[in-house]
Amino acid sequence: MGDPEMPLWTQEPMILQINHPLSIAQETREMPVWVSFNGDGIGNATACIYREGECFEVVNTDANGQVLLDVPAGITGALTLTVTAPNCLPYQVEIAVDGVPDLRVMEMTFIDGGTSTSVGNEDNIAEPGETIDIYPVLKSFGSEAVNNVTAELSVSDPDITVITGTASYSAIDPQAEAGPDQAFVLAIQDTCRANRPVKCNLVIRYDTVEQTVTFNLLIAKPVLKCAGFVVYDFYPSGDGDAILEPGETAFINVMLENTGLGNAYDAEISIDPTGQHIICHDASVRFPDLIPGNCVYGFHRFWVSVADTAPVSGWMPQWNMTWQSDKYTDTAIDLNLPVGNCGFSDDVETTEFQWVPEGHDFGWSRSETRVSSGSWAWYCGSVSEGQYGYDMNCSLTSPEIYIAPGATLSLNRWFDFPMYGADGLNVEVLDGDQWIIIGFIGGGGALNMQSDWKTDIYELPVENVSTQIRLRFCSDSFDIAEGIYVDDIRVSGGTGLPWCSEPPVPNGDELACDSNGVTLNMPATIFRPGDDCRLDAWVCNAESHIVSDHHLFVILDVFGNLYFAPVWSSEPGYFSVDFMPGSVPVEILPAFTWPEGVGTTTGLMFWAGIVDPVSGNLFGDYDYWEFGWIE
Repeated sequence: MGDPEMPLWTQEPMILQINHPLSIAQETREMPVWVSFNGDGIGNATACIYREGECFEVVNTDANGQVLLDVPAGITGALTLTVTAPNCLPYQVEIAVDGVPDLRVMEMTFIDGGTSTSVGNEDNIAEPGETIDIYPVLKSFGSEAVNNVTAELSVSDPDITVITGTASYSAIDPQAEAGPDQAFVLAIQDTCRANRPVKCNLVIRYDTVEQTVTFNLLIAKPVLKCAGFVVYDFYPSGDGDAILEPGETAFINVMLENTGLGNAYDAEISIDPTGQHIICHDASVRFPDLIPGNCVYGFHRFWVSVADTAPVSGWMPQWNMTWQSDKYTDTAIDLNLPVGNCGFSDDVETTEFQWVPEGHDFGWSRSETRVSSGSWAWYCGSVSEGQYGYDMNCSLTSPEIYIAPGATLSLNRWFDFPMYGADGLNVEVLDGDQWIIIGFIGGGGALNMQSDWKTDIYELPVENVSTQIRLRFCSDSFDIAEGIYVDDIRVSGGTGLPWCSEPPVPNGDELACDSNGVTLNMPATIFRPGDDCRLDAWVCNAESHIVSDHHLFVILDVFGNLYFAPVWSSEPGYFSVDFMPGSVPVEILPAFTWPEGVGTTTGLMFWAGIVDPVSGNLFGDYDYWEFGWIE
């Protein structure tokens, strides 16, 4: 195909829109370039300025399609600007170095609240529902001062209204910058599509010159999704297998991820399950502030019970989880937390699982000839003759099973097939009314087609549905052999995260302290002998003054028996501390190692709270931490 580095188009190439200075002065050291298509910035486009023997600068654009190219000193003539991007026609133009005045937007600041013309939450992020003040900063790339500069702003977006669209600038000296004498004001509708750049046009006039420059305004909002969950089904109200099952009462710790570009402040998550089987004892959870790209657990956990009458086989409740924050209300989040036994495990030692064989007279049956474990395995063929037949198409179909998100199918198999041909086993899953092949074990190549016992694992392409698994054996009309045995078939996973380490609370000087209270931190929630443990607390004082002589109670709850720190006595004890404004770390337990021979214990809890000894009232929020150890 010619040059091996030649870029290939995989679709009809687009025509880029490039915004850049038409000319610069020899004093210019930075040249802005904005790459876009239909108003949307093109990230990771490649921009290059070149002059033989004097300049060769190559930089990729940021996510908004913007880049600043360094211009070296001593340029004697025009520069060549080249811009390329995947599936786009290349752009190339000469940039004059003649000092003719040319104004460009170098940066743009804005205010969203706290002024007479702006309305918002003052986090310097433009969000739907806000009215913002914009201050585009202009830079002159010429070698002469520019006077009597005016600018007019327009936005070609139906969800954004320009309230104040004109402003003036003071005289701009060569290579200098200047801001407007007043703010441009934009109103963003509540329904404005977010997490995207909006193209703004600024018509600049000075002397007899009129030029149009563009810049991007990023409209952002938080988008929260469930990134995982942990089910704490502690003894005695659960069996400790991290699966929510009928008859259990459990804590559910949900991890949220902010995939949007805006912040979620004071977020609170609620669940309201539909139906008779789920009872909520604590149906709302507050979360730390969620900044874009971060995953966090809540300050506490949901607390639910599942009725004894709930189906034992897996099913997905309608959790109806929503979140609200300082400015967003009742926004839905998918919580794919199943109840009951999801998937199955069949060691083929009994017929209890009720597989359904179909096809040839000597198709699928249980055999003792070859096994991976126990005494039985499934075999397709004549057990007495030890081989399969010609032109077979035999299936072994499971009963309906519930497939949770992230589930996998595993099976152990032994096979012997001819070197050539199409004999083999299709591993299939039912998706709606169509069977999908997710794996094949068999012939079709000039290889030694015999294998000892081995485990195969397949990711299942369906989730949150009741479906079936099918093992379908096929043979052609040529050579035959012993065939395939299948044992220890399982569909597992997809039931959330195991008990594991949770994200640690940051150091005290990094911990956001928006409300009074205490937060406990341990390195994990389940420990084994030899694991290191510690227990710390972070006390948050959101007041503007010192809170003196308060009592920090930390209590170990062992099945209703209470032991008070620091000496872990049944007699009440506490830490007497003064809390400066901000967050203060308090060491409750130094690092220690779990002892040997303690058996298995779950359901233990630490409780912590700050009490005003005069009034007896709690100082802000309390916290608790479930944990256990396993021999």
